[in-house]
Amino acid sequence: MAKYKIATPAGASFTVAGGGYDLEMEPLEGLDAEIVEGPTDEDGFIKFCQDADAIYAKGIRISKKIIDGLPERVKGIILGSVGVDSVDVKAATARGIPVTNCPDTFIEEVADHAMMLLLSAFRRTIEQDKMVREGKWREGRPALLQIPRLTVPLRCNCYRGQRIMWTHYFRNCRTSSRRGRRSSMSSSRAKARTSGRPQPWIGR
Repeated sequence: MAKYKIATPAGASFTVAGGGYDLEMEPLEGLDAEIVEGPTDEDGFIKFCQDADAIYAKGIRISKKIIDGLPERVKGIILGSVGVDSVDVKAATARGIPVTNCPDTFIEEVADHAMMLLLSAFRRTIEQDKMVREGKWREGRPALLQIPRLTVPLRCNCYRGQRIMWTHYFRNCRTSSRRGRRSSMSSSRAKARTSGRPQPWIGR
């Protein structure tokens, strides 16, 4: 048994369910530590964590109930994601337990995925694919002609000159925005205000 136990709810890691924790263990090389999977229900996970030194949070919400049930020996709640919304940070702060995230996780991958979805929606890829599979060849071009036509800089059915509105402007959105600019798309971002209404402004 390793000296340090990192408890985590059972389920997929950065590989797949049952695929192991090789990626997560890389920064722990040289430490006598292991990542051990436990139950995914609150009561079961609390009981499982009584001899844990840290929590690798994934798969379930790390609620106030779970955090209040952790022993004093737990020194941190670790996330492999950018967001920390799956952890009750306020409850962890009250217990003096740091919550960490990985701000650089999947930035490029999410940006690629966002652009793929944008272009797929604009060019109606899924709709067109379905038409092809159903043999509706003659219906495809009329559907594409319904895409807004541009007059500047040239008259065409494409995304050049279109504006993308981002409701947030975290690193994922900024990276996606740069991809859009390379494709001659401009960006706007919604700057949140205390009133709860977004304030649009041009992104560069």
